[in-house]
Amino acid sequence: MKTKIFKISLMMIILMSSFLTLQAVSAYSVLGDEANPTLTIHKFEQEPGTETGVGTGLPDQGIEEGDPLQGVIFEITQTHSYDPDTNTWSEVTDGEIYTGVTEENGQVVFEGIELGRYEVRETDGPNEVVLNPDTYSVDIPMTNTDGDTLNYNVHIYPKNEIVRGAVELIKEDEDRNPLSGAEFALYQVAEEGEDELIAEGLATDAKGLIQFNGLAFGDYYFLETASPDGYTLNNEPVTFSITEPGVINEDGSTSGEVINVDKVNFEDPDVEKNIVDPETGDLIDFLEIVRSQEYDYQIDSHLPGDIQNYETYTLTDTLDGRLLLVEDSLEVTVDGEAFTGVDLTVNGQDIIVDVTDFAALEGAQTLTLTFTAMISPDAELEPGETGIPNDVTLDFDNDSGEEGFITPPPVMVEPVDGGLTVIKVDAADNDIVLEGAVFDLLDGEGNPIDVPEDSVIRVNGETVTSLQDLVTNEDGELVITGLNPGEYQLVETQAPTYPDDNGEQQSYRLLTSPIDIEITDASAEDYEVQVENSRPGWALPETGGLGTILFTFFGLLMIGAAGFLFLRRDTKTA
Repeated sequence: MKTKIFKISLMMIILMSSFLTLQAVSAYSVLGDEANPTLTIHKFEQEPGTETGVGTGLPDQGIEEGDPLQGVIFEITQTHSYDPDTNTWSEVTDGEIYTGVTEENGQVVFEGIELGRYEVRETDGPNEVVLNPDTYSVDIPMTNTDGDTLNYNVHIYPKNEIVRGAVELIKEDEDRNPLSGAEFALYQVAEEGEDELIAEGLATDAKGLIQFNGLAFGDYYFLETASPDGYTLNNEPVTFSITEPGVINEDGSTSGEVINVDKVNFEDPDVEKNIVDPETGDLIDFLEIVRSQEYDYQIDSHLPGDIQNYETYTLTDTLDGRLLLVEDSLEVTVDGEAFTGVDLTVNGQDIIVDVTDFAALEGAQTLTLTFTAMISPDAELEPGETGIPNDVTLDFDNDSGEEGFITPPPVMVEPVDGGLTVIKVDAADNDIVLEGAVFDLLDGEGNPIDVPEDSVIRVNGETVTSLQDLVTNEDGELVITGLNPGEYQLVETQAPTYPDDNGEQQSYRLLTSPIDIEITDASAEDYEVQVENSRPGWALPETGGLGTILFTFFGLLMIGAAGFLFLRRDTKTA
C-alpha cells in the first residue's frame, strides 16, 4: 500500500514539475527568428538640435524623421557571446566583425549573425552629414524594457546631423578699414546646371560684417551686387566651402568651425581739372586773361589702388572751339615723372590719354596731363556765359563689374576785353564835341597794331582791320572795344575843323604829342579819355588884298637895291 502511495506521489511531483516548466517557458514572448538573428540599422538625416528618442529595438518606432541616408558604412564587432541554454554572456577577445553600407532606403541589414553583444561604429559616410563619433552596444537577442520579450530581429535608428556651417564676410578698404553698405548675393555651386541663389540683398553692417548660419555642406560664393559710396564694385566671387558644422551665436561668439572670408574695395578713381595761374602758379578754376597770352591746364587723375587690374582708363579733354592748343605742349606724368605707358592723341578739339601699360601704374598715385592753350583772337562770350568752359571726362572699366564715366565741373577762362572811349571836345567849351578828328592807336612803343583776321576789336561798333585813321563820330566819340589790357599811344593825325565868323571852316590845333594810354584789368570796361583841341589865336591875310600888294612892293624894292649894289661893285672892279 505504501509503495502504491509513493508511486502516485512521484507521478504528481513529475506532473507538477512539467506544469511549472511549461508555465515558465510560456512566461515570455519571442520576436524574430531565433535561427536567423538580424540587426537592422536605419539611417536618417536630421537637422542640428533635433530631439532624439529612446530606441526600443523594434521596427517602426515613430522616429523615422528626415531623409534616408545612403552610403553610411557601419562596422559591428562582437564583444560578448551568448549561450541561450545556460543564459550565459561571455566576453570574447577576437569577436566576429561585420561590415555593411546603408542602401537607398537608408538601411543596412546584418543577417545570420551570432548571438551576443556587438559594438556598432560608423566608419565613413557622405560628406554632407556629421559622422557619429560614438560607439554604442546592441545585444542580440535584445530584451525589451518590460523584460518579457526576447527580440532576435533588432532595429536601431542612429541618426546623423546634417552639416550646417556658418560664414562671416568682412568688407574692408585697401587700408583695412571696415566698409558698411556693400550688398552681396550668396550662391551655392551646383554640380550641374545653374548655381542656386541662397540669399540676396545681404548688406555689411557698421563693422563691415555679413554673418550667415545654416549652410549645408558644399561650395559657395558671395557676389557683390552694390558697392559702398565712393568705392568701385568688385564682382570677383568670394568663394568658400562648408565642410564642418559651425554656428555664429547671437552674442557674436562662435561654435564649431566658422568660415572667415574678406573682400577689399578700392576707392573710385577721380579726375580734377584746374588752370595754372600764370602769375602765382596756383591751381584755380577761373581765369581772366587776354587773348594773346598763353596759360596752362593741369588735369590730375587720382588712381585707384587696383589700377593694375583695370581693363580701360581713358582721359578725354575737350577744348571749346574758342580755345587753341599750343603745339608740342602736351605732357603726361605719373607722380611727377614722365610716363610713356599711354596713347596720347589729338583729334580735333579732343585730347585723348588712353592708358596702355597698367602694370607700370601699380602703386602709383596720380596721373597728370598738362598742356598750354590760349583764347582764340575771335573768341566772344555768348549772352549769359561767364567764361569759356573746358571739360574733361574719365572713362574706366575696372574689369570687376564697374564701368564709370566721371565728368568734373568745367573750369572757365574769360577773355579780358579792354575798352577805350575817346571824347573829342573844344578846349574852351567842353560841351562842344568835335566830329571828324582822325587818330591812330599804336602800341606802347609807337608801332602800328596788327589786327588779326576775325578779331573781336570794334570801333564805334564796327569791325575793323586796322587801328589807324580812326575818326570821331558826330558825338565826338571814338569807342574802341576788344583791346587787350596793356600800354598804348593815341596819336592825332588830323585835327577837326570849326566854322569861323565868316562861316569858313578852320582847323583846330593838331596835337603835337601822343597821348599815353594804359588799359588794366580794372579799367578795361570804363576807360575814358577826354581830348581837348584849341582854336589858333591868329589869322592868315587874304590872298590878293592890301597885305599882298605891300609885300610885293617891298620885295621889288629889295631886288632893285640888290641890283644897284651889284652894278656898282662891277664898275669899281673895272
